[in-house]
Amino acid sequence: MNSSSAPQSSAVAPKDGAPAARPTFPFVLLFFPWLLIAITTILVTSILPESYCSTARIKIERDQSDILGLAERRGVADDDPHYIQTEFELIQSEAILGKVVEGLDLNIGWGKKYAGGERLKTSESISLLKARVDLRPVRNTSIAEIRAYSEKADEAAKIADAVAEAYRDYRVKARAGKISASIQALEQAYEENNQKIRTIRTEIAELSREPSAQNTNRLDEGRSRLEELQRFSQVLFTKLANEKTDLSLPATGMVQIVDRAVPAYRPVRPNKPCNMLIGIVVGCLVGCFLATLVYVLQCREFRRKSGVPRTPFPPRFRAAVHIFIALVVGVVVGYRCASPFDAATVIIVPLTIALGGIASAYLELANPGSPSATAL
Repeated sequence: MNSSSAPQSSAVAPKDGAPAARPTFPFVLLFFPWLLIAITTILVTSILPESYCSTARIKIERDQSDILGLAERRGVADDDPHYIQTEFELIQSEAILGKVVEGLDLNIGWGKKYAGGERLKTSESISLLKARVDLRPVRNTSIAEIRAYSEKADEAAKIADAVAEAYRDYRVKARAGKISASIQALEQAYEENNQKIRTIRTEIAELSREPSAQNTNRLDEGRSRLEELQRFSQVLFTKLANEKTDLSLPATGMVQIVDRAVPAYRPVRPNKPCNMLIGIVVGCLVGCFLATLVYVLQCREFRRKSGVPRTPFPPRFRAAVHIFIALVVGVVVGYRCASPFDAATVIIVPLTIALGGIASAYLELANPGSPSATAL
């Protein structure tokens, strides 16, 4: 019987005569990485400490009293696009967070928790507090959210409220201090101007006792100067009265605590269902990648030893894969470019384009009938 009539088997005789078994898909490599990553994710998620989040909402306005005073005028500064961001930086400054640390006695409380009972420095407590406070503006409004995180729900709510109250008190005191400084400067200028008026009046009285041509000219100049000083004194008096009126008006509307923080019932960190799902999905993907990579390498080695030609990819399959690669690259690049520019965009966009190009090139080179593969 001729060898051509013999039934074909799964084993192919290579050049050296030894039979080579066709490789099978390594399902073991698919299962074990998935199981290892899933179990590790579940264990790490269960060990991580729980963190609660509480949110206080405040309305931020510019420096003005609740009733618009005579000395206050709305100006171009109302349209400052960076005002909210500037206030966020102020909230995270030592002037505000230092008051929170002092009010909640965090140096002692966090010292017992993180420093073995030793009292923390204020700068150390402020650093810890900055990591636990997150500020977010509410779109198209002057309202901002102060989010505080802690292992205890009550502590998170206290921190969020304390930050809001410290910022409100700071703004009120800063406005009062600024107006007080203005009043002090105006009172000094008013007193100096009145002293000049008294001096000129004395000179006018002396010149009036001795009438002469020269004294008459000096007398006219003195009276003119006196009128100017009196008008200026009236302006200073009006300004001083306005500032004192504004100082007496309440200014709680500059920072209004719209919603106070409420202790959360459930922790927000870690998100156990999400973490476990991600671990299962990533483990499955890693297992599929490793198993497929090993299978492809085994098939390539089998074809090399047995001399079996490589089966080309069907044209429709290659076209579908190219379209899929283009869609994935386009979505990633478009999303990153449409979002606010950051350092991650500089890394992700070129990396995505490079990976897409490599995938398309591999698909074409893997096809024996393609011109690229023939040239190689």
